[in-house]
Amino acid sequence: MTTIKVAIADDNRELVQQIEMYFQNHAQIEIVATASNGELCLTMLKEHDIDVLMLDLIMPYMDGLAVLEHIRADEQYADLSIVMLTAFGQEEVMKNIVDLGATYLILKPFDFKQLETKIVRWARKNGDDSPTVDIVSEEMSPVDLHISNLLTEAGIPVHMRGYKYLQKAIGLVYENPSLLNGAVTTAIYPRIASMFGVSDASVERAIRNAISTAWTRDQHNMQALLQTNTLLELKPKNSEFIAFAVTSIKQQLAEQSEETIKL
Repeated sequence: MTTIKVAIADDNRELVQQIEMYFQNHAQIEIVATASNGELCLTMLKEHDIDVLMLDLIMPYMDGLAVLEHIRADEQYADLSIVMLTAFGQEEVMKNIVDLGATYLILKPFDFKQLETKIVRWARKNGDDSPTVDIVSEEMSPVDLHISNLLTEAGIPVHMRGYKYLQKAIGLVYENPSLLNGAVTTAIYPRIASMFGVSDASVERAIRNAISTAWTRDQHNMQALLQTNTLLELKPKNSEFIAFAVTSIKQQLAEQSEETIKL
């Protein structure tokens, strides 16, 4: 079985590490190199034999569109498949990406399983002379987008089950804050467990493990992102994390609304 060699150009180090972890020991896909800005990306391409480049749209020094232009102007990269990553779903942005010859366009935040499927599918279709852009995205509301971004930035590993459970838990409490008035074990866990076909205890344990992992890596970063005025001596309990996250997201959305009104 031929290994698909993948490189990543993205300045979000946490996301890059999570992608590397997800594909670690993968039977078909190998992450061979990473770069944190556009200039380093071009250097990386010269130093490594790459089949697929995951390229973020917004990067320091040289953005993804500029990198894409350089690549498509160089014949030696004619067979390179490019997966563009972007949080911007505006029609004009997507049109520019398509016009410059990207293979896939994936809207952030994205599911790693979807990414894996697209890369493997590219390998099967390699050699097809009729390039098409496949836009991969989940229909996400502004609230869902903020939840996913907060969890990723807080260091919650996307590949952990607790990530998905936290997405649902924070969304439920955002819509109905009264759920936190009672015990999360009776008000929240059963709902999430029924969504995923698992036990209440599995939900609680997976969320706790996800929070613990992020807390161990960088507790100060988590505190800053949750915008809590309380210095947490110990990692937050599941209910505390959910409550802090909901408060933070409401503040972010309120600030965005104020900025929109000013414009």
